Amino acid sequence: MKIIIVGGGITGLSAAHFLKRKGLSATVLEGSSRVGGNIRTERVDGFVMDAGPDSWVAQKPHATRLAKEIGLGDRLIGTQPAAARLFVVKNGALVPVPEGLVLGIPTRFTAMATTSLFSLGGKLRMGMEYFTPRRTEIGDESVGSFLRRRLGDECTDVIAGPLLGGIFSGDVDELSLKATFPQLIEAEQKYGSLIKSMLARKREAAKGQSGHSSAFTSLEGGLGEFVDALAKTLPDVRLDHAVSSVERVANGYRLHTNQGVFDADFVLFGGRTQTPEKLLTPLDAESGERLGAIKYSSAATVFFACEPSAFPGPLAGAGFIVPRNAGRRIRAGTWVSSKWKGRAPAGKLLVRVFFGGDEAENATDEELEAFGREELQALTGFQPSHSLFSRVFRLRGASPQPTIGHLDRVDAIRARLAKALPGIHVAGQAYDGASIPDCVRQAETAADAIAAAAARVSMPREEHVSASTPS
Repeated sequence: MKIIIVGGGITGLSAAHFLKRKGLSATVLEGSSRVGGNIRTERVDGFVMDAGPDSWVAQKPHATRLAKEIGLGDRLIGTQPAAARLFVVKNGALVPVPEGLVLGIPTRFTAMATTSLFSLGGKLRMGMEYFTPRRTEIGDESVGSFLRRRLGDECTDVIAGPLLGGIFSGDVDELSLKATFPQLIEAEQKYGSLIKSMLARKREAAKGQSGHSSAFTSLEGGLGEFVDALAKTLPDVRLDHAVSSVERVANGYRLHTNQGVFDADFVLFGGRTQTPEKLLTPLDAESGERLGAIKYSSAATVFFACEPSAFPGPLAGAGFIVPRNAGRRIRAGTWVSSKWKGRAPAGKLLVRVFFGGDEAENATDEELEAFGREELQALTGFQPSHSLFSRVFRLRGASPQPTIGHLDRVDAIRARLAKALPGIHVAGQAYDGASIPDCVRQAETAADAIAAAAARVSMPREEHVSASTPS
């Protein structure tokens, strides 16, 4: 069986790994000069900068399991204990999120009572979540609708919305709850309340555990270690192989690249939907149209490497988030060297700020750097003259927007491909979950499907050869 994987991001590399584990060899074609897709780590003078994601959710096991499988178990790290604190921008200042407030869900009411982050009405509305009945309607709803229904507008706009929407560089009032945070649906249906669910989780976590337990996992040398190590386990990863067209041939597909032609019985598209949309539309217009219905947004990050004297005091916690109504250009900031060990040389600091929307789409690198510097000055007293260097990273059109009804559209894409273009598969952040563990899970599912189809194709041939061989 000839298997081609288009895209050398975490999904494509993981799928090739899982196929190899099943005894099947796949060729990975990556159009750029590096593997990793949105995962990209740069190292400069002892500073470690993750241009895209810097971690994955520890609760989802797929990425951690794969990292250990390829020999990275001793490289896994969690956030530092001191980084548990988070701040929110309010009235031009950084206000600490009260202890026991997780994703806007209050679990310590004494801390909630004294915080200046919410009005009295907002606090009461959040507390009423405990008594809010579970949803009985069937069907998808937006993340924002869910949060407003359970926690109120103020909590949604100040903290829950910026936190959850920031993961997708999107608007929570448009994002699909089923496609982005199905665990919130499960918590509501199982416990009838997010507060009850969170308290139950805390009790479970406390059994037999002590000390700091990180909700996020990364690698000592940045997430680039993951994709680099994964690529090294594979027999055939080809960089700078951009696929320009796909045609159907007698026994499958023929892929034309800038460096030659590849025939395949099975093709897995593991990157953004723009690639299969462009390549498959000439073969089946409906498949291309369905793939093109998935929209994307852009993001950008700016890193500042600096001396400790660049800030008036120690950088407490992990960083801060910025509500959309705060009137700031940036969406969030991370004290990278406080959040993760090994991200900056001893005695140095590394921070980054996030941009979305118009700034990420249209501002120049120089403008983004200036905006980030100005915002840090206004919010923290940052002194740019004490910075060592800055670095801008762009992720244009890289964040899929799973809006309401997304999972139904994904089902329709896969159903159409199975009918019109058998042997073509798709997986990755635009389909059944955008996190790194979700991409690894989808890669394994796709590998299983390809392996099962390959077995069905090859079995009759073997039986035919056996039956026709003279005794």
